[in-house]
Amino acid sequence: MRLRLAGWWIALAPIATASGHGCTTFDDLQPETKCTTPSLQAPYLAQDQAATVCARLFQCPTLGTSIYSSISVPVGDFNYSVCMDRLAGNLPGNRLGRTLQSGILQCMVATTACADAMACLPWEEISADDPRCVGAGTGSSCIDQNKTMLDCSLLYATHCDSAYFGAGSRCMIGTDGVAACALSKDCSDPHRSCEEPMFDSCDLKSGLHESWNCNAAGHKCGVDQSTNSAECLTRTTVELCTGFDADCQGDQMLVCDDFSLSVFDCAAVCGTCAKGAGEAWCARPGDECTPVDTAVNTCEGDTIALCIEGRKVKYDCKRIGKTCKPGDASGSGHCG
Repeated sequence: MRLRLAGWWIALAPIATASGHGCTTFDDLQPETKCTTPSLQAPYLAQDQAATVCARLFQCPTLGTSIYSSISVPVGDFNYSVCMDRLAGNLPGNRLGRTLQSGILQCMVATTACADAMACLPWEEISADDPRCVGAGTGSSCIDQNKTMLDCSLLYATHCDSAYFGAGSRCMIGTDGVAACALSKDCSDPHRSCEEPMFDSCDLKSGLHESWNCNAAGHKCGVDQSTNSAECLTRTTVELCTGFDADCQGDQMLVCDDFSLSVFDCAAVCGTCAKGAGEAWCARPGDECTPVDTAVNTCEGDTIALCIEGRKVKYDCKRIGKTCKPGDASGSGHCG
């Protein structure tokens, strides 16, 4: 998620962790899990819906990073079982924004073309050869009758009609020449404020009145204790990061959306954060598998072996009109 942070547009966070990922794994922080009653929310999607969206990741190369950018849900690095665990598994009860995030993912279920799936998301990572960039020049611009902001230099687009942005937002060009999704331009009351979960600002540098829902990325709107400025907060501050990744810090899985960290609290589900093979997940006592086991993402006919919430699942790809595709160098086995 890219924001106007303390009055300035930030495309990439200036802070990277020592590991080169979104956050650092602290192997010595493994407190004993004492919870006996997990606090759960329903999954983002039903199993067949999740299977459909996860299959789409293998069809649309930038869809996974676009989901990270938009709602900070770590759908994995072309690992089908990781994606299914994220979307079809129960969520920690204290994960913010579940309803909004679920709605964005639900929109993608009915799509068939990559462009339509991307249009469901507030933030879209684009490739350098995106046809919309032909003749678009450098910098940012408004397209699609001001429904979309396109930046072919930084390679992303924002869909202003998404529920992420304040109702009525459109693409507008600020007085600084930068396009953004905004409610109005020429605002004269400089402010940064919260009406949870909404963040609201008037930036005199651009003249744009902007509003967005912090919960969309699992954040809350509040005053950053380090800057005394209203922001979308990771915990008590904006915790910056670079890249698209999920990592562990004690019992919390921290997700980097290439701007700031977002929290999945594994302790809420009576678990701890575990990591292996470049992926992170919430592990619970008594789990019988992990989403990176060698037996996972393997095909038996058109049935694929998965691990969802630590339980072995055999999923028939024919349920969504697909077959089981064996893994290769580009990604894991998957329904496709």
